[in-house]
Amino acid sequence: MRDYFFGEEYLNYIEEKPTLQRNFADRITTLRRFSSGGRLFEIGCAYGFFLELAQRFWTVEGCDISEDGCAHAQQRQLKATCAEFLQLPVEPNSYDVVSLWDTIEHLPRPDLYIQKGAEMLSPGGLICLTTGDLGSLVARIRKDRWRLIRTPTHLYFFDRQSMERLLMTHGFEVIHFEHCGYYRSVQQILYSLLVLNHETPGRKKAYEVLKSVFGFSLYLNLYDIMFVIARKK
Repeated sequence: MRDYFFGEEYLNYIEEKPTLQRNFADRITTLRRFSSGGRLFEIGCAYGFFLELAQRFWTVEGCDISEDGCAHAQQRQLKATCAEFLQLPVEPNSYDVVSLWDTIEHLPRPDLYIQKGAEMLSPGGLICLTTGDLGSLVARIRKDRWRLIRTPTHLYFFDRQSMERLLMTHGFEVIHFEHCGYYRSVQQILYSLLVLNHETPGRKKAYEVLKSVFGFSLYLNLYDIMFVIARKK
């Protein structure tokens, strides 16, 4: 599991923390328009970078299947449990926010996670998530070459209609939808383009030459990432 964060998907997840937290800060700004506080649970909390920011506004906890990630979060006094969410006992009707940031596409049964998320939320509670939009122009043009078609880690893909249908089936009303932008370090972009999924000695060498030159981040919005907030009825 550690390889996912250090080499398989990310070059170095911990070094990406400043960039990742810029994205999380934007999500929190939007989320606070609909939630004034309470208890928040993050499914797939990884190394706790979102929880670290969110604890300013909510009482936070989360879970992840990465032992290394949860240990890192725990070292920062965050309540992060290393467990499969569906196996984790939780109190029903006791949380105000459940979040899944770039997580639902990895899940073998997304419906069960949304169902359990609904059960643990109080009436009027929120579920919020980000994931790729299969109906976006970029996805439709790129087809199987779309950058988010990543096997075997990405198992499910959604467009706006299928996501809204999934949430409505489990008693949610969508109250916010946008195609969100995000910050990426240029080093991570280069790694994704030159090395990830198609590493060759030439590409690896090119990356090693270029990475030291590009130590900054860019803001991108290809309008193929959906950010959804839904309220439990």
